[in-house]
Amino acid sequence: MNHVASYLLFAHGMIVIVCAVLQASISGRSRVNNLMALVFFLMGLFLFYFWSYRTGFIFRVPWLIYGDLVLTCMIGPAGYFYARSLAGEDVELKGPRLLHFLPAALAVAFVVTYHAVIGFDRLNRLGHWPNYYRYPAVYAASILADIVLYVYIFLSLGKMYRLVRTERFKSVREIRTVFYFFTTMMASTSVLFVAHYLRNNLLAAAVAIVNGGLSVYYLFFSYRHPEFTQRVIREPRGGRNAETLPEGFDIAGSIGRLMELVENEKVYRDPAITLQTLSNALEINSHHLSIILNEKLLVNFRSFINRYRLQEAMRLLAEAPEKTVLEIAFAVGFNSKSVFNDLFARETGLTPTRYREKTKK
Repeated sequence: MNHVASYLLFAHGMIVIVCAVLQASISGRSRVNNLMALVFFLMGLFLFYFWSYRTGFIFRVPWLIYGDLVLTCMIGPAGYFYARSLAGEDVELKGPRLLHFLPAALAVAFVVTYHAVIGFDRLNRLGHWPNYYRYPAVYAASILADIVLYVYIFLSLGKMYRLVRTERFKSVREIRTVFYFFTTMMASTSVLFVAHYLRNNLLAAAVAIVNGGLSVYYLFFSYRHPEFTQRVIREPRGGRNAETLPEGFDIAGSIGRLMELVENEKVYRDPAITLQTLSNALEINSHHLSIILNEKLLVNFRSFINRYRLQEAMRLLAEAPEKTVLEIAFAVGFNSKSVFNDLFARETGLTPTRYREKTKK
């Protein structure tokens, strides 16, 4: 079991670090990319820190002992600024905003000072997991670091909650997934509080492994849905070539009419529907419809149409057992069973047949 924990920590840390580096190397990257890379680079270092204890590597570089206090104080603010950038705020880490990282600077000073006072010999061989309870000062510092992390995750969650509750986003599943990620991180941080209160090193390490797994999941989710986790990339660049709607354009009215067409009139059932035909039905320019979809609803035309097709397909698979899978695929607007099966599996993780079987139970 100990080896499994070590392997998980190392694997999670390696994946998170590599993905963070890839995120930071994207051509034309935005501030969102940089902040996301920073968050997960710090998380990767955090996982490697726990791995170094499991393997004893930490004792080759004893000045890193309790360095996780610094990382904990940095991950919170970095995640908060990432959440703010997702919400569309212009976030630049300079000036007064750097004060958010003051707890991290104080943690660095504490760790350096404590090492100088105690000496590395007394810190040597503390065990397989970081021991925060042997020295009262370290225990107090770990609690304060957890509080900093908890506060910033709470603030990040608030940002995402306000985003997910807005009219244009509350029905978007991918936005809710981002919100659930922050919610789960909040819950795991609460467990970390309990672990420290109970002075349970094993539980604290388990939280680190779970958070590592969550981070890996979120990174893969991010690369699949960059329009929701890397929002600025999907927005038009400023300047002369920026895509904008005409002044006075009725955005809310167009979105309302669009929703009426897909939810009430179910225009997505037409297998030949295109951006042009849908814009004709809305009586607006196809270019304007494209801007509404990409910038206001954060989804491209094909994904928007297929989302509604798949939602109705799931309903029919559960409620219309007399219809075959092929009949349902054609009924909701797909003209290829293979395309339907592929999209359905990517959306639900199940084949249509398996999904129907599960809904019968």
